[in-house]
Amino acid sequence: MKINKKFILLTASTFLFLHFTQTTFAHVLKTDNTIGAILHIDPEDEPIAGEPSNLFFVLKDKKNHFATKNCECTITIKQNETIIKRQTITADPKNQTTIIFTYTFPKKDIYQVIMSGTPKQRNTFQRFSLTYDIRVAREKKEKNNTQTTPLLMIIIGSIIGCALLIIFWKK
Repeated sequence: MKINKKFILLTASTFLFLHFTQTTFAHVLKTDNTIGAILHIDPEDEPIAGEPSNLFFVLKDKKNHFATKNCECTITIKQNETIIKRQTITADPKNQTTIIFTYTFPKKDIYQVIMSGTPKQRNTFQRFSLTYDIRVAREKKEKNNTQTTPLLMIIIGSIIGCALLIIFWKK
């Protein structure tokens, strides 16, 4: 049985590409009836354990009744179903649609971040609760840390891919 060189090369390249790339989901929209929010996390939509992260909630109301100044907004952070932080947010009067919250995730894990809001005055907007699952996969880097970086992994994968190409091309 003769093995097709192109098939092996394509299979190896696909494996290397999938193995060395990371899937990330940034700016996920969550909705609760007419209220929706997109969450952006700084740095790079990947929080780092042990370092402060800024969580930006950009809120939108389909009926255009929502304003942060009229909201009793609360951020709750859960780790393994246990509440580790709950804080009422004071809105910036200059910004009517964005809430910013700074938090330091203690360790690598999966957290639930819940943004909920209740109107300060009746019939201003509907109550809402939006839940985001946040994966904290990076840790604070020490000065002498020799972790493999994604760029190095891409370079190594490219070298392996080129070596496979040369080996199968010569046969």
